[in-house]
Amino acid sequence: MRLHRAQAKNGTFDGDVQADGDTVKNVQNLSAFYSGQPLVSLTHLAPFPFVYLSGVPPSGKVFGIMGFEHDTETASPTPNFGFRLNFVPSDPLLVDEVVGVFRTSVGGISSPFAWGGTQYEGEVFSAQRWNAQVVPEPATFFLCAFALLTIACRKVLLGETA
Repeated sequence: MRLHRAQAKNGTFDGDVQADGDTVKNVQNLSAFYSGQPLVSLTHLAPFPFVYLSGVPPSGKVFGIMGFEHDTETASPTPNFGFRLNFVPSDPLLVDEVVGVFRTSVGGISSPFAWGGTQYEGEVFSAQRWNAQVVPEPATFFLCAFALLTIACRKVLLGETA
């Protein structure tokens, strides 16, 4: 996702795509980067119940994903570089994208502007610039290849012809 200062946030995560083809549950294994800090890997997810591939939640739902350089479950508030994407239609202050140094702990996550941390980027979230897509798992390809190999071997061993 390209931000207004021409920096980009990109990455991948794993999750379970639901039957609607848009809702993703059990989001895990984040691997994200921000071009303004190219040597920093954002691999620690803050828990959110859902992600929507379209970037737009259904009516009455919220969308969000947060990723950080370090674990967010520290006993005391700790500065932590990361990002937040929020889409909470009922609260205009929470329809945003923020990149910067947050304060994270078991007790919660404070935005950079809420405690005097460094905010690299901050703007209203735009679903038009959000780009997410489903990528088939490598295991899916293996299973298909194995099935085709099994069929071919069966035909050869049993002397079947096409």
